[in-house]
Amino acid sequence: MRKIHLILLIGLGIFLLFGGCKKGTVTLQEEVQYTLEELIAQGWAAFEQADYMTARGKFYDAKMMNPLEKEVYSGLGWSYFKLDSLEQATIEFNICDCLSEPTADIAAGWAFTLNTMKEYASSTEKASAALVLDSSWVFAHGLSLDARDLHLLKAENYYLLGSFAESLAEVKILNPAFTADVTTDFGRSALAAEIERLKGEV
Repeated sequence: MRKIHLILLIGLGIFLLFGGCKKGTVTLQEEVQYTLEELIAQGWAAFEQADYMTARGKFYDAKMMNPLEKEVYSGLGWSYFKLDSLEQATIEFNICDCLSEPTADIAAGWAFTLNTMKEYASSTEKASAALVLDSSWVFAHGLSLDARDLHLLKAENYYLLGSFAESLAEVKILNPAFTADVTTDFGRSALAAEIERLKGEV
């Protein structure tokens, strides 16, 4: 008889544990399903807090949800750039470029990435594309970057490519009063010094 009671008690316990508590079921954090827009917003929020690993994860999840959404490639590209995963950053920017027309954010992020990779000609091309898309571009996600930085990036790229006249033209956009004879060593040195000075300002 005791055995029967014990079996009944165990059965009742199992029923209460697994079948009788539906009303108070708790959804675990990992089970929460976010929309594409929520994931993108969370990604940029993490990016703006300089939490680039979390940002990358959010944008990756968004990419898995909709691989045709170009904003996820912008977020992934910028996140990988800040994580110094430069090759992966260029892959994400390039995928977006193949999918649809890039935004100024994407072209600018690509330009900064290519400059870091010392691909100065390609960096200049992307910086110019960003300025064509938005001549008064401002990055809205926590980094102090705008159109002036793109002109300065072009000035630096041109200088490193030995295109000193083009470099001077970009510098004069930022400081119209500056002048130098870039056909001379002295003038090129002055131009290099001005680029460094401007980098300290932006």
